[in-house]
Amino acid sequence: MIDKACFVSQQEIAEHFKVNRTTIRAWTKQGMPYLNADRGKSGGYHIGHTLLWYSGKSHLQTIGYHVETSALEKI
Repeated sequence: MIDKACFVSQQEIAEHFKVNRTTIRAWTKQGMPYLNADRGKSGGYHIGHTLLWYSGKSHLQTIGYHVETSALEKI
């Protein structure tokens, strides 16, 4: 069973990282963990998973590692 208390909205996660929602949408396309919900319901971002993803992304940028976007992701 999923603990919904650990999930936050796109706006809440944007406020946490001090970025706008457009940045969060871009990060989601880059792989930021997101839980899709049933039709008509909003999904959310798991706080812990999102922080781990961001830490990994930041570390890779620090060491100069860059992953190219695959052709399928560009469609």
